[in-house]
Amino acid sequence: MLANLKEDEFFFNTNMHFALLNKEIAVMIDKDNPDFDFAEKCMKALNNLSEEVIDKLCACSIKYSEDFCEMVGEEEPEVKTNRDILKYIQPGALIINADEREDYDIVLHLELNCEWEEEHGLEWLIADNEVLYVGSFNDVMPKYHGKGESWNYVTEEEYFR
Repeated sequence: MLANLKEDEFFFNTNMHFALLNKEIAVMIDKDNPDFDFAEKCMKALNNLSEEVIDKLCACSIKYSEDFCEMVGEEEPEVKTNRDILKYIQPGALIINADEREDYDIVLHLELNCEWEEEHGLEWLIADNEVLYVGSFNDVMPKYHGKGESWNYVTEEEYFR
């Protein structure tokens, strides 16, 4: 999976196909503590997200889009089902930092672009099949995900269309 690795100042870089969005996505592996086995596990897990995780990511992304659009006075993305929000999201990068692992086997830290917030984009953080963070890209770590905070759109309430 880790074919064509390139190195820059901070990362080992490659690309992979992200099945959920049917696009190529950059994979950035932190050079300070590279763990290529962990990276491969995360890359494989990204393309094997459960339906429950995908639904939660979509529902939380919709909440983020609605809140942001209301705040700036813009029209919300038009969605009839939760998965419709995916039309407004473009993949950026899967960030692999072995230091983020802490007590998790898999950490999926995604930087994405979204049509409703072009400046800060969108971030998804999933650890061992639990959605920890959805919101503006803040480079959130699993340990400090802010679940329950107003800036993290992951809530315990269900929000499915």
